[in-house]
Amino acid sequence: MKAPWLSLALGLALAGLAGFGQQARAVVGYVNVTVTNGYNFLANPLSLSGDNSPSANSITNVIPSAPDGSKVYLWDVTNQAFTAPSIYSVAATNWTINYFLPVGRGFVMQATSRWTITFVGYVLEGFLTNFVAGTNQFSLLGIMVPLSDSLSNLFFPGIDGDNAVVFYTPNQTYSDAFTYFMGYGWFDPNRAVSTDGPIIAVAQSFFIQNPAQSTNWIRHFTVPQAAAQSAARVVSSTDPEIQSLGLAAGTATLNVFNPGGASYGVQFSTDGVTWSTLATNQTGRVWKGIRPSSPQGYYRLLKR
Repeated sequence: MKAPWLSLALGLALAGLAGFGQQARAVVGYVNVTVTNGYNFLANPLSLSGDNSPSANSITNVIPSAPDGSKVYLWDVTNQAFTAPSIYSVAATNWTINYFLPVGRGFVMQATSRWTITFVGYVLEGFLTNFVAGTNQFSLLGIMVPLSDSLSNLFFPGIDGDNAVVFYTPNQTYSDAFTYFMGYGWFDPNRAVSTDGPIIAVAQSFFIQNPAQSTNWIRHFTVPQAAAQSAARVVSSTDPEIQSLGLAAGTATLNVFNPGGASYGVQFSTDGVTWSTLATNQTGRVWKGIRPSSPQGYYRLLKR
C-alpha cells in the first residue's frame, strides 16, 4: 500500500488552487480511530502544538474522555515493562495519571467498550526524530506523520537483526517477529508480507527490538507550498494561519490567526493529495463548516 502522503509534493503541485496562491504555514487535521473492547496499540498521529510539546499533548488534551474504566499504559524502556495504567473515570471526568502522548510515542489503551477516538491537531513538519533504544531493548513507537505504509516505505532505519512485532487487535494477539536482514529486507516467517515489512496503520503503535546501539528514526517531512504558483513569495508573520481545529456535532471550526485581516481560502482533503475548496474570500478569525463524515481529513488555508 503506497501512502498518499509520499506523493504529496506532486499532488499539491498539480492541484487546482481556485485562484489562491501560497499555502499557509500550518495544516491541521483529524483522525478517527475505532478501538475495540480490549487492548489497542495506538499512537497519537497529530500534535496539539506545532513543536510536539509533551505537555500540550497530555492525555487529558489528546483523549479528553473515554468509556468509564478504560486504561492507558505506556511502555517503560528503562525497565522494559508497561507502566501502571492511567484510568478514566466518567464521574470525575479525568484520568488518574496525566500521561504525555506526544506524536511518535506508542501507548496501549484497554477499552471497556467499543468506541471511536478522534485525534485532532497539527501535521508535524521538518526533521522528525523518534528515539529507538538499543542493546536488544524493546521500544513502542508510532509514525510521526498521519500515513499508513510498510516499515521500509516509512524510512524506518532497519538494522541487521531488528525485530518488529505488531499487535493484532481483532484476535488480541501479537504477530511473530518480522526480522530485518541487511541486503534482504524484512523477513516474515509466515510469508504474508513483502520484504518491505509489515504495514503500520495510521495511529497504530508497534514494538521494535534493536540489537545494536541506540539510534534515531529520522525523516524529513514537509507539506509543500504551492510553489508552482508563488515560488518567490516570502511567508509573513502576519499571514493567516490555523491555530486550532474544533469538531462538534455536525460542525468543524477553525480558529485562525489573522492580525492583518488578509483574505484567505479554506481547503479540505481526506488524503493529503486531492483538495477541495470549502470557502474563499475569508478574513475573519473563525471559520465554521459542516463536519466531514470521512474517517480522517486535513484543512489548510490558502492566501491570495
